Amino acid sequence: MINIPFKKGYIPWNKGLTKETHPSVKSMSEKMKNKFGEKNANWKGGKIRSGHGYWLIKKNNHPRSNINGYVFEQILVAERMLDRPLKLEERIQHIDGNGLNNEEENLYVLENASKHMKLHSQLEKVSFELVKKGIIKFNRERGEYFATMEKMRND
Repeated sequence: MINIPFKKGYIPWNKGLTKETHPSVKSMSEKMKNKFGEKNANWKGGKIRSGHGYWLIKKNNHPRSNINGYVFEQILVAERMLDRPLKLEERIQHIDGNGLNNEEENLYVLENASKHMKLHSQLEKVSFELVKKGIIKFNRERGEYFATMEKMRND
């Protein structure tokens, strides 16, 4: 079940109403009865976004699916690339850093979490080298890094 945060003090329109006490709740309850998956009006093709910003795909019988039957899309793509199930200790790196980009050319499978962390460490070192060369700068007012395109064009 997806937990949607509401503003403090928000009271849902149907608080305390049951299908036994309110006709509109009964009507909705009857309409949605036994309508799961594709039969449900809210069905979006079995693809949803996780709270961490990754795509989840509905695959009830997949060994890595969560309690709701969803599995990370990058796992499915990596398994297709490798032509085998992903091992539990294996990790997937999104090369461009975009967790929604699950194209095969953007995914790299690592043996374990340690190698994945080393890869992230290497990326951080490269980033700081680009800071030293003036290609990446830091904006103190905003507290964020940014790329300087003119420096990249001149080199």
